[in-house]
Amino acid sequence: MSTYMVGRAIEEAINNTINEKKVGSAVLRCSAEDLEVGFGRVYIKGEPAYYIDLKDLAHGYQYPDGNSIVVR
Repeated sequence: MSTYMVGRAIEEAINNTINEKKVGSAVLRCSAEDLEVGFGRVYIKGEPAYYIDLKDLAHGYQYPDGNSIVVR
């Protein structure tokens, strides 16, 4: 039972990372392959100054003008 539960948690974490990269790629206007996830951020590889906090991507992203991006 424990193995099953840990496996499901890992699978969910991977799916969350993929979705965060999809939304992050739309916001940062780059491909998902160009992004890294770490340190609580989604950032462009080699350019850590260009990032979005994971907390802002958890359920999608809302631009300052009110438009939203949600990838499922």
